[in-house]
Amino acid sequence: MVHPSATGGPGKVIATPPVFPGSDDSSWAERLLLRGPSEEDCLAVPDPMSRGTLRRLVAERGLALRNNGVTTDSAVLVRLPACVEFVTTVLAAWSLDAQVVVVDHRVPGAAVRGIADTFTPAVIVSTDGDLRAGTSLPARRQSDHALVQISSGSTGLPKAVGRGIAEIEAEVRKTSQMGHLPRAGDTAVLLASFAHMYGFFAGMMHCLNTGAVLRTPRRMSPQAILTAAHAAPGRATLLGVPFHLDLLTALPPRDRPLPAVERFVCSGDVLSPSLRESFTRLYGAPVGQLYGMTETGLIAASPDSSVGRGVGRLVPGVIGKFEDGELCVALDSDPYLFRPDLRNWQDGWFHTGDAAEIDDEGWVTLHGRTDAQIAIGGLKVNLLEVEQVVRATAGVSDAVVVFDKDIIAYVQMTYLTSTRESHAGRVLADLATRLAPHQRPRRCLVVDELPKTPSGKKVRDAARLALSAKTGGAA
Repeated sequence: MVHPSATGGPGKVIATPPVFPGSDDSSWAERLLLRGPSEEDCLAVPDPMSRGTLRRLVAERGLALRNNGVTTDSAVLVRLPACVEFVTTVLAAWSLDAQVVVVDHRVPGAAVRGIADTFTPAVIVSTDGDLRAGTSLPARRQSDHALVQISSGSTGLPKAVGRGIAEIEAEVRKTSQMGHLPRAGDTAVLLASFAHMYGFFAGMMHCLNTGAVLRTPRRMSPQAILTAAHAAPGRATLLGVPFHLDLLTALPPRDRPLPAVERFVCSGDVLSPSLRESFTRLYGAPVGQLYGMTETGLIAASPDSSVGRGVGRLVPGVIGKFEDGELCVALDSDPYLFRPDLRNWQDGWFHTGDAAEIDDEGWVTLHGRTDAQIAIGGLKVNLLEVEQVVRATAGVSDAVVVFDKDIIAYVQMTYLTSTRESHAGRVLADLATRLAPHQRPRRCLVVDELPKTPSGKKVRDAARLALSAKTGGAA
């Protein structure tokens, strides 16, 4: 464990000479992510840190992992929030050619134990305690992948996705071609989780690779986010999801300091035009989009979502096609580990499950999920289109629409002025004037808070939504 003065957490100092990139002993990860002048700042998570200090801490963490039995045949499970220990543990494990299994720190302990039983890590680095034994099973990595990420599970059970070294390097190169992401000398304020594709690659890996400074706020409040942005030498780029846009647009004008935001780059969920326009009006900064999946990596990007079409243009190196209304992306192999029941990957193509179209110039327009298309009385209904109408209903702040024998709308109200049943009745009455009979939800259930995955995506699993309605809030 590294010294508390460097990371803000408890620990002990382990003295060891650092391994510097470019030496004969440096790993692929060090050459990719730790090159550059030692005196330059590279992180502020949340306190500023030079690249030389980061190299030293990675070397110290590597020795600690070796002392705890980590070898090239091992896996290291990382379950941490955004912090210096997350960065140093990932880089140190890779310096030992070990496998890194990344799990969101908000995933419950029982689920983590199931993941540990599958991937048998030699060590778990977790909020529950540093560098503890990973499993009672033989501690040997279960695949050759350098990185295993657990998908968010917004539509069901989470899935494990593996990436080899060549795939990681290719994803870093792909992300580095995005002109609207920060470059050397710029600052990124990362609001998304380190554990998921967007925060891991577009945030942590991209900044370390390009020389941009990676910052995180001290807490997830609009004031703390803007404070982190103002701490940058110039205007900062914010990397987050629609939830963070909601936070910032809801901040009263008197609490908004002078603009310090170059751009907001959004990913992770549907971005409504009204939310994008509100942010740009209030902060004078465009909202760009990145569209991708844990399974495929980055697919499409737009530097300003008010310009162009859809969620963005296919990024260089990505081959996509439109098949039976579904977006498919070319992949060399099945990204899922230990899930032969999943058939998304077939004959070199990954079926994303996103209903989409691609025009001749490579612009991708999403129309929801293919599993959001249902038939009622022989007529097709797109549940996400219904959801958009529900969200636009007066008094509704957010909504999810699913099919479970009937079309059901789960809604979160801006405020409650009467019983939940009364609000639900008014929502249904309003929808009856704006939707065709076969499109209308048969039931509307008001909840305090819609359940979300650890990465901030709205849950669309009918059973979990039903549980949230019974308890009145997120489940």
